[in-house]
Parts: sequence; structure tokens; C-alpha cells
Amino acid sequence: MLEVSATLWCSAAVGTLAGLGFVVPFITTLAMVSANVILRPLASKINKQNHSSEEEIPVCYKIQVTCLD
Repeated sequence: MLEVSATLWCSAAVGTLAGLGFVVPFITTLAMVSANVILRPLASKINKQNHSSEEEIPVCYKIQVTCLD
């Protein structure tokens, strides 16, 4: 789901930069959007791999917060 929101934000940046006339940032942002679109199938393939052989290890975190006046 994260790659979908990243693609939407990059698409908005492409439109904004193109509308404002910024050429170099527009090309860079367009490259990012292209990378998101091209790499999405690879990410889906990695996420579908079978991870059943790995055992889940329970993890416990302890957080202590101290507020100073």
C-alpha cells in the first residue's frame, strides 16, 4: 500500500513542477514515478514469496519516557 501512496505523491509533484516550469526537478520526479511503476511488479512478487519456513520470534519492546520541566 505504501508504494501506491508514494506514486500518488510523486504524480502530484510531477504536475506541480511541470506547471511551475521547473524542468530539472520535473525530470527527476518523473524518474521516481517511473521507478515506482516499473518496480511495483517486483515488489508484489517478493511479497508473495512463501515465508512459512521462517519461524516467528516474539519480540517485546520496553519504552520509558521521562519529561523534564
